[in-house]
Amino acid sequence: MPSLDFLERPREDDLLQKELPHISDYPLSQFDKGMFSMQLLQLGILEPQEAFHMPIDNLVRGDVQKTVTAYGGNVEKGTFMGTKIALDQMWRLITEAHQNYFTATKREALIPLNIPTIEKKSLYEWEVNDYPPHCKLVPQEADVPAKQIFDIFALAHVRGIVNRAIPDTFSNESITDTVLRLVSDLDDKGFDLLDRTPENAVTIKDVEDFNTKYRRQVFGNGAYDSPNIGDRPDWYTDMVYAEQQFIGVNPTSIEQCPMELIGEFIDEAVKQGREDIANILRRETHNKSLYVQDCRYFRDAISYSFRGKAVPQVSPTDPLEDGTGKYGCASVSLFQLHDDGMLHPLSIVLDYKGSMKDSVTIFNRRTSPTDDSSHEASDWAWRYAKTCAQVSDYLRHQVAVHLVNTHLVEEAIIVATNRCFPPTHPIIRLLQPHWQKTLSINAAGRAVLFPEVITDVVGITEAQAISYVNYTYDNFDFTGSYVPNDLASRGFPISELPTSPKYHTYGYGRSILSTWNILKRFVLATLQVEYESDDHVRADIDVQEWCNELRSPTGGRLSSFPSEFNTIEDLADAITMCIHIASPQHTAVNYLQQYYTTFVISRPASLTAPLPKTLAELQAYKEKDLVEALPLKRTREYLLMSHVPWLLNSDVPDDLTLAHYAVSVYQCKEVRLGNDAGKQTKRSEIGKKFYEDLRELQKEIGKMSEELIKDDEGLRVLGGYSVLDPGKAAVSILI
Repeated sequence: MPSLDFLERPREDDLLQKELPHISDYPLSQFDKGMFSMQLLQLGILEPQEAFHMPIDNLVRGDVQKTVTAYGGNVEKGTFMGTKIALDQMWRLITEAHQNYFTATKREALIPLNIPTIEKKSLYEWEVNDYPPHCKLVPQEADVPAKQIFDIFALAHVRGIVNRAIPDTFSNESITDTVLRLVSDLDDKGFDLLDRTPENAVTIKDVEDFNTKYRRQVFGNGAYDSPNIGDRPDWYTDMVYAEQQFIGVNPTSIEQCPMELIGEFIDEAVKQGREDIANILRRETHNKSLYVQDCRYFRDAISYSFRGKAVPQVSPTDPLEDGTGKYGCASVSLFQLHDDGMLHPLSIVLDYKGSMKDSVTIFNRRTSPTDDSSHEASDWAWRYAKTCAQVSDYLRHQVAVHLVNTHLVEEAIIVATNRCFPPTHPIIRLLQPHWQKTLSINAAGRAVLFPEVITDVVGITEAQAISYVNYTYDNFDFTGSYVPNDLASRGFPISELPTSPKYHTYGYGRSILSTWNILKRFVLATLQVEYESDDHVRADIDVQEWCNELRSPTGGRLSSFPSEFNTIEDLADAITMCIHIASPQHTAVNYLQQYYTTFVISRPASLTAPLPKTLAELQAYKEKDLVEALPLKRTREYLLMSHVPWLLNSDVPDDLTLAHYAVSVYQCKEVRLGNDAGKQTKRSEIGKKFYEDLRELQKEIGKMSEELIKDDEGLRVLGGYSVLDPGKAAVSILI
């Protein structure tokens, strides 16, 4: 007889009423929804559409341009915790509005629709505006007028909502005496909690104290409760800076240093009397151990004319700035990769202006990871240079590596695939699970995140940022970005990467190569069930149309996509790439943002003081110069820099992981569909092998992570490099 234990009465202790905590201790993660909505209305944040001074046509087209009237701030003062909660809830409102809209218009239907391809073409139309090709928000054949659609789903009202809700200054009025009792200690300057906010910081330690000591005790959960890199006392060191090139938010662009650039570094080292550096460079040139993060192309990118649009040109010597007191830079960072796997920074060009002789270049006083590090904390010129490099990489990561190379490229694939294949085509069946929420998330990003967050925090103008987006998209190399091709082209030999001690610290490279190989085996085996031979691939007219659609200047505009497929394996590479972009690649560049970027001074989006014009000026820098250059007093931008990465870093639900997808493929063995039953059994077996491979990958990543922790115990809080653990990796671009 089955047990009836579940019918037993709960223990008496479980029935006792739990005492509510003191109001200051209540774990508030969200405001009451009704109260929050009324507060937004009362503050004028949810203004009527007429207040935007923005024609509905502009909203439909998704134009990037905004007006001061539309995006004026309504909150003059606010607290850290209040801003965090408000941003969280507003982003939920924004994404839910877009998800509801895409569900209602059948592009992300909750129940799959068997729509003929000819009808799908009218649903998935290409939008032509300032952004690269994407899904048209309002199909031409929509029964409801565009203005009515925007009113029904409140899409017009999300424009400007973030900017209007970010406070202009910090307020401590809501920090009561009850909360202050939690942190009543004073520091040696007599500053108490009210003076601890970053805008009042005088030293770097003030910001560190706010981050590590006070945020957890006062500000509760979320962005100011989760660990971040600022918790490490050595966050500013060469070791931690170098590690981020291999396991940070952007480990995808470090590459072997080109010969002409090495020559420039040698000439500059000799000029500065740094023969020690020059000798290292001469020797290591032949060992192929010099790597670089190279942002020299920034000025070309932000001057890029797209779709025949006239764009203001930026000369090699023009400063990068947005006109409001924020500054950017095109840094070049040179590293030496030692045989034991330790990466060490040797030199940084603050802002490359056409040549090194016209730029400010500084060399590290430490030429090796084992050199004395006692002076690192007070080497303010070198710390400033590393900050410049992080500013450059912030722009590159957020706009190029993250936004364009995952979100926008995948959207072009989604639109083209839906336009070319019937809903039951095997390629749709392979790719559809990796598109959950992507179209609506991207639409919300174009409506809010890019124009209201990214362009507001980086040190270039909005027009320059959109040029950079299009430059990156038009220069995206689809086949060159296949993981084996990409790693090899950047100087990481795939035959040595898994086992060579020299590359053992490159956590991203090792993990992403193994993931690619597993995905490729799964995709290839699945396609071999669907296509009997290479001839059948060549005969598939839908596949050929897919190539044409993605490559077309009036379609996907991805000229690097293959023009045809002659073999099953070639097709498998392309399908693997489509899944790779949506799942492991986006996971790698998105889900570490909370840890690495919420501590703003470690990775700021921009500087707030002009860069030094000479090496002598840089070498005279003291702590106050670095503090003045950091965006500490730009409250609105600081809050965006610190809070938004937390929003984009929510945990992946268990049922939306890559491992869960593999299990689902396997469990479809129970589904028998007439003549397709035999194929379904094979697909199930392939899904089982896929899952078993992912289990082995998890063990491999765990072992590698333990090795990384042995090198640096500070990585333990991150679990080494576990972001690509298939039990955690998102199956699609979910956020």
